Amino acid sequence: MNRNITYFLVIFLSFIVISCIPGGNRQAPQIKLTIRNTLPIDRENVPVIISIDQFKQVAPDFSFKAFMVFEENADSQNPRQQEKPIHTQVDDTDYDGIRDQLVFLIDLASTGTKTVFMRYVSEKAEDQMPLTFGFTKQTRAGIFPHLKALAAIESEFNIYLLEANGSISAFAKKTEKLDLNQLGRGINDEQPNTIKLKRTEDLLGYGGFVLRNDGEQYVPHPNNQNRYQHIRVIMDGPVRSTIERIIPNCTVGNKEIELTETLSIYAKSRFAEHRIKIQGDFEGIQIETGIPKSKTEDNQITKGKGFIQYWQDTDLDQSGEGTIGAGLIYPPKQPDSLASGSNIFLKPDKNGEVIWYVVGVCDKGDLGFKTKEDFKQFLALKAVELHTPPVVQLFGTEELTE
Repeated sequence: MNRNITYFLVIFLSFIVISCIPGGNRQAPQIKLTIRNTLPIDRENVPVIISIDQFKQVAPDFSFKAFMVFEENADSQNPRQQEKPIHTQVDDTDYDGIRDQLVFLIDLASTGTKTVFMRYVSEKAEDQMPLTFGFTKQTRAGIFPHLKALAAIESEFNIYLLEANGSISAFAKKTEKLDLNQLGRGINDEQPNTIKLKRTEDLLGYGGFVLRNDGEQYVPHPNNQNRYQHIRVIMDGPVRSTIERIIPNCTVGNKEIELTETLSIYAKSRFAEHRIKIQGDFEGIQIETGIPKSKTEDNQITKGKGFIQYWQDTDLDQSGEGTIGAGLIYPPKQPDSLASGSNIFLKPDKNGEVIWYVVGVCDKGDLGFKTKEDFKQFLALKAVELHTPPVVQLFGTEELTE
């Protein structure tokens, strides 16, 4: 039997068991969620992220012990007929052993609103075994010594490697599939699906970073007295995968900070999300990030739109001559302050955090972009989407008789 079908049947039968426990009919609580698209464009595979604290605000007995997320069924006479489960993932984002965040992807029509329901087992319910379940795996994260990088993340569209000096290497794909395990074990393929995107001899690669303070540039690394840094896989799930690097004692000039770097990727996404959090005295510290510099033309920064783009003819190893495109999307409230033609300065917010997104593509295979204009339009649209998350509302617990 198909593994994904088996998972669903286990969950479904578990809720039937709940209703058959002696003592009369049990009530299966559920939370209603509405997700509204404020943009006049159709959007696919939009990440929706909700913390356990948000759920508990409307349902104090909520838990991730066992749950299902469904799209609303328009047939009020048969509310259980043809309910469509949504592929979800629950993560322990702070590595404390407690699952604290739900993530799923959803398609939204132009200016439309979609209703979904979270049906769950109350944390007060007795004699209930925790359940673990999953869906088709569409992302991956891991540490692969063969790749000579700290760690790697992958969607069915791209692979990104986090390098020891804070730079990032990128691989594009010809078709939608996961290749990281094979790539990480050094298994050669005469016709590889992944294409490593070349870059000029720059420090940052595809959305990597260095720290800036008082006009000086600092590669993120531990100080000389305490050389410790920690690399770990935070999430390796079907919907989202994340790797993290923590440098407890990072030297930036005469300052010493704690730096946490996370690199995430979502299912059906080409983009890597790069997040930096600084603890300590970060006054005057900036993040310098960017993409490879084109040899034939200046990288273009679109002022007020929050993105940089790059398009370059090059050699693609086994795939022969081709074209590489790269884009970096940064927070729109940041000033359009270029460090150079391909790099930009970003300022941490009041919490010491800054987030940006990077993508690398080529012109090969089914996933390739054939023209510079197509890639530019794609990047501009994604910049608008990433800068405008959907509006999510949660409504109090409803009880559904099982």
